[in-house]
Amino acid sequence: MDHEAAMGLPECRRIVGLLSDYLDGELGETDRWSVKLHLDACLACTRLAAELAATVQALGRLAGAPCAGHRLPGTPPERS
Repeated sequence: MDHEAAMGLPECRRIVGLLSDYLDGELGETDRWSVKLHLDACLACTRLAAELAATVQALGRLAGAPCAGHRLPGTPPERS
């Protein structure tokens, strides 16, 4: 399923709305687990989360600001 198809699903729309806070580690436990479980099951949202994290990291590098907090949980940090 692609991003556009996933966005037609209510749960995907809800998760996408939480992705930025999830990647920043700013969600409460209930929402954090909800997002994690959804990402474990939904390839389209997982891809979108990875693209969002990569975009934020790239923008941070352009601005010279560290963006280490914008990784999918459980992924290793980028090597310099």
